[in-house]
Amino acid sequence: MMGQAQRIANYHQTKNNFSVQIVDTDKIYNEFGSGSRDLTAIRDFVTKINNPLGSLKYVFILGDTSYDYKDRVSGNSNVVSSYQSESSSDFVSSFVSR
Repeated sequence: MMGQAQRIANYHQTKNNFSVQIVDTDKIYNEFGSGSRDLTAIRDFVTKINNPLGSLKYVFILGDTSYDYKDRVSGNSNVVSSYQSESSSDFVSSFVSR
């Protein structure tokens, strides 16, 4: 999905004059999650780069999601982790946020 990420980045650099950085989630997981697909690795990465010298305005995470971010279900094609609501087992009141 890096090609699509680059297209979106180019658009926002050109149209909105944004400073854009594309980071592969595998690199984030390696650096901040000891290689495991842990949601806190993404949180820690965003926290580290969001400092007074370079504060963030937007974060966009691109990819497929899965309720099984720890890859416990066979055949899971998890690409990017998602946040599941506390009622994720209830199809009516649950929601997913990336």
